[in-house]
Amino acid sequence: DVKMRILFPDLYIITLQQNDTIAQMWSPQGWNLMFRRALNDWEVERVADLLQALNLFLVMGMSH
Repeated sequence: DVKMRILFPDLYIITLQQNDTIAQMWSPQGWNLMFRRALNDWEVERVADLLQALNLFLVMGMSH
């Protein structure tokens, strides 16, 4: 049970969802991530890494 603030502290600082669970960030349309401001170019790649980690979590959850 690793927290977002540990794996992605740079994104955790700017998210509006610091108290949300992973389940709360999922919607039928996909991941619903909200940030306090527009992302810098280098942060877009970090969000891609975060989405990859979230998708792994989703796949692992479905396989159990």
